[in-house]
Amino acid sequence: MASSVKQYQVEDFFRNPEKSSYQLSPNGTYMSYMAPHQSRMNVFVRKFGSQEEGTRITDVTDRDIAGFAWANDERILYLKDDGGDENYALFAVNLDGSDFAELTNFPEVKTQFIDPLE
Repeated sequence: MASSVKQYQVEDFFRNPEKSSYQLSPNGTYMSYMAPHQSRMNVFVRKFGSQEEGTRITDVTDRDIAGFAWANDERILYLKDDGGDENYALFAVNLDGSDFAELTNFPEVKTQFIDPLE
């Protein structure tokens, strides 16, 4: 008895997910997540419970964002490296995508999230 085996393309194992890394804002008003924009993972935010598409608040096209966390109810922190060097730098941006800031983008400096603050 022959069984059919579904075959997958190698690309299917390595492509970006449609959405991932969901997080609620500290006050529970917003939901953030990562999703592709121009084939790179970026951070999106939408009001919790809303059926509308989220608003992209980062504009990263050279490398995927490595991770993010809520700094407070209005600001998100995220990590990104430069060209695959794995020297992750910390950046910050407001919920509307304004007030972008490079916080630790220095040569040979590696930044990581140890534990998000409560």
